[in-house]
Amino acid sequence: MKVFDTFAKSNDMNTDLNKTELQRVNSIYEYVLDFTELTPEFENLSRLLSFITGARFSFINILDHQIQWPLATFGMYPGPMDVDESICVYTIQQDQDFIVEDLTKDYRFKDRSYVKKDPKLKYYYGVPLKNLQGFNVGTVCVMDTYKLNLNDDQIKGIRFIADEIINKLDLLKEIKTKNQEIVDLKNKIKSLGHDIRGPLGGIVGLSSIIINELDQIQKNDLLEFTQMINKSGNSLIDFLNQILKDIDNLSIGYQTTDLISIRYKLLYMFDATTKQKNIYFEISILSTETVIYLSSTKLLQIMNNLIANAIKYTKEGGTVKVDLEVINSSGRKKLFGKVRDTGIGMSHRKISQILDSQVIESTEGTNQEKGFGYGLEMVKFNLQQLGGQLFIESDENTYTEFSFEIPIPIFGNNIEGNK
Repeated sequence: MKVFDTFAKSNDMNTDLNKTELQRVNSIYEYVLDFTELTPEFENLSRLLSFITGARFSFINILDHQIQWPLATFGMYPGPMDVDESICVYTIQQDQDFIVEDLTKDYRFKDRSYVKKDPKLKYYYGVPLKNLQGFNVGTVCVMDTYKLNLNDDQIKGIRFIADEIINKLDLLKEIKTKNQEIVDLKNKIKSLGHDIRGPLGGIVGLSSIIINELDQIQKNDLLEFTQMINKSGNSLIDFLNQILKDIDNLSIGYQTTDLISIRYKLLYMFDATTKQKNIYFEISILSTETVIYLSSTKLLQIMNNLIANAIKYTKEGGTVKVDLEVINSSGRKKLFGKVRDTGIGMSHRKISQILDSQVIESTEGTNQEKGFGYGLEMVKFNLQQLGGQLFIESDENTYTEFSFEIPIPIFGNNIEGNK
């Protein structure tokens, strides 16, 4: 079974288990899917779950190291949930079904809000979603306010739906990959034609002058024209070399990303958490250019982990502010991101440990939120995949600021949406 015990104490973490959990989370990210937009693809399966079992509530969830994402639900919609509030996090820790016949009598769940308050849930039956790599990435589960007596056929039906969900996720991943290849090709051709036109036009124009006015051109002028042609030719070669480099990067899943859409998704994802801690949460897009050529999935993963970390270490009534901006640096575009909080801060030693990828002990948040130690590792992993850099500034008991830069491939300079 390839899943790490999420509730293990950080000082008891085994390095191999830690690595395995990172692999599990990364196998989720490899789907390159926005789980917040997949409800229409799975809602019929969630309805079928309730129809087969007779349960009032059914859920299809994906669980990373921090958040339980509902792909589809029937009966109620709880929204994204911290994994330490989830029952399903126990389901993904084993290969067999996980059953709780009475949540009100189970010490792990009896004080949860959905047990003590409406809808006063009592019964849980969950089946892990195991992907092709052998990792449990999510669950299908049914719940009710009274005990269900599921027979063998009903249980087989739940497991069949679990297999169908994995098959569908793999199919959606393949479809998205193929569609993105088409979009990539369109952007490559469009950008190639636009950016080659300038140097090529200079070469053609200068060579035409030489051909048509050779007898009238002074030797010094001819030398100057030749040098200009040489310069344009070298610019063209440099540009083509950069294109070849960017083509290699396309394999990691670049795509057209709308920063405004990213902003709304992040505000939605952290609405409940920030309200619970009474944290002022703000996201600003500082550039007029908002559509860029970058992996939206990886950007969401980076922002999700940095924001969750900021909220975790910010006291009630504090502030978390996020900035995203497209900047031009040395003739190339970069995405600059910043997450700043008014939290407890960190020492220079801990900053060095994070940036140097040293093993550090994860600490509890300001409201005793559990720390699993994976978030910043996933940030660094995704930034590395995108060719980006991570920077950290902090003053203990005052603030922490995580910032990053990600180069935007040259194909992203002329995409539709910014005209």
